[in-house]
Amino acid sequence: MILKFFFVLFVLYSNILFAYDIDQMLDLYRKDSDLSEKTKDESLGHLTIYTRDDIERMQAHNLNELLNSLRSFRYDENSLGMPDVFHTDPAVYSSGVVKIFINNYEITSAFAGSGLFLYGNIDLGFVDHVEIYEGSTSTSVSSEPSIITIKLYSKDPERELGTNIQGYVASRGTHHENISYSNASKDLKYYVYASNSYENRINYTHDNHNLSRDNTNIHALATIDYKNIKFGAEYIDHKMDSFLSLSMFATPTDSDIKYKLKRVSSTINFLDDDSLNLSLSFIRINEYLNLNSDGTRWTDKEDRIFLSKDSLVSETIDDVYNVKLEKKFTYKENNIVLGAEYVKKSLHDTITYNIGVLDATPSFVDNSIYSFYLQDDFMLANDQIITASLKHNSYQSKSDLDERNFTTHQARLGYIYVSNTGTYKAFISQMELPTEQDVLTAVSGSKIEILRIRDISFEYSKTIQKHTFGTIVEYIRNENPTIVTSKNYETDKYYNNYSASVKYDYNFNAFNKLNSMFYINSYYNPVTAQHERLQGGFIRLLNSWRKLDIYNEADYYHIEDSATDGICYNLGVRYKVTQALIFSLKGTNIFDSAAKSEYKYIHFNGITPEFKSLYISPIDQTVTAGMEYSF
Repeated sequence: MILKFFFVLFVLYSNILFAYDIDQMLDLYRKDSDLSEKTKDESLGHLTIYTRDDIERMQAHNLNELLNSLRSFRYDENSLGMPDVFHTDPAVYSSGVVKIFINNYEITSAFAGSGLFLYGNIDLGFVDHVEIYEGSTSTSVSSEPSIITIKLYSKDPERELGTNIQGYVASRGTHHENISYSNASKDLKYYVYASNSYENRINYTHDNHNLSRDNTNIHALATIDYKNIKFGAEYIDHKMDSFLSLSMFATPTDSDIKYKLKRVSSTINFLDDDSLNLSLSFIRINEYLNLNSDGTRWTDKEDRIFLSKDSLVSETIDDVYNVKLEKKFTYKENNIVLGAEYVKKSLHDTITYNIGVLDATPSFVDNSIYSFYLQDDFMLANDQIITASLKHNSYQSKSDLDERNFTTHQARLGYIYVSNTGTYKAFISQMELPTEQDVLTAVSGSKIEILRIRDISFEYSKTIQKHTFGTIVEYIRNENPTIVTSKNYETDKYYNNYSASVKYDYNFNAFNKLNSMFYINSYYNPVTAQHERLQGGFIRLLNSWRKLDIYNEADYYHIEDSATDGICYNLGVRYKVTQALIFSLKGTNIFDSAAKSEYKYIHFNGITPEFKSLYISPIDQTVTAGMEYSF
């Protein structure tokens, strides 16, 4: 029914013809001067861009709304309700290979190895555009290797100028408000933003226990550019119910999680051509976990499995320091980047109560990473590049249980051809990832195993008049897919993966377009000793008619022999009274049929424990009404 409805809309909008009025001419000028044209880098990987225009017409209020129509992953949440797109293990954060940036500053943490757990559903009121690079990326980008790189760019003060107020209300009492102000002069420009959100999620019940993901969020951000110096600051206060709360039996009781993030960053450009850059940043996250349940939380200790109640209360400070020095220079046809980076990730002042008993010694983890990298982009022609990069990481890792030093390496080779009528990309890379820090602290004397990932990918697209056809093929080989500790505990981390996607886009005109994609991923699962396959796709229509912007999208997801299948259909309408006053209405997951996530738990059949599963969608059925005003 959804696909038939979509076909009717396609036929209807393909016949809409109109002349541009003055408001549309202004919109057209903004499209042509889109900021993403200045920031995107085709050599970093297989690129998907959500422009300012896309985000506004899709009415994407949070980042998770942009992560459901990509070929290699979809938005997902783990058993704590955190954004975790690769979540598999109920007790371990699985998306450390997803790196996230704001204005080219990496947002990461010692706890998760990534900032996705906090930024995966961040509000987008401050965002101009989003770039998502799938596949291995350049060694110069992130402190450690990544499979997915998400880059957010805040709004440019020169393009905003003045005050903007946005607000929306949604199903179940959800609401959001934000305000921003920007100004610019010859040498100084600045942008400040503040928001407040409350999200009342759909609650579920299991065995008479409430499973809640409600959350509140306060967010403030500021950027200041003065001559050759850029400065940024950010604050987030996030509180959330803890969903399954790590409960082995899916029976949580009165649990919550709190994060407070403070971030400052600065970049200084030196020399007349700004080719020498010094980048500094500091992130502090105060983390508080209050996890309670009837029955035990996930554990490998047999003596705990029959506990009638369990609780974990933990407070810790998560600090990340980053210093990066980079020099760019040109020699003949070579554009060379030479860089050095120091990153310190520290979990400290950790205080933990297990079932009300204070742990004797506060735990800590300190990881210092010293990195050196080199990248050379050789220009074969104006539209053809051969890119090669190397990186060496030296780790000094300390914890209250152990201390050790080790090294990792990263190499990447690629060919990129980009023109107005087509794109051709080919990449081959090898990355090395160390064992996650939370596993390092689990057992004294645990062995560090380096995960070696080899990635080969190919992309081709061709534009013929208003039609664009494209395909991406990728193979990822994981040579060391397990972690082994001194207690012989093994946990599977990554699987060999084969993926292929095809896309078709059609531009009716500057204001009306169709985007679509279909993908298949196949991987070997060592847990089941079987090859598994998933497939999915999306169709999206963005249309404008006079003062109306209309958005339609259907996202499809299917896994063989799984109850997670679904189609998520979204519909939105924006009415621009003037360029300064806009009203909007959007339905998300209108038919309540979005794909679900699987959450495993233990059920006793007599005295025999059995694995069972709950199937819950990370996307709620929601209706949202909003307003935006600028002055």
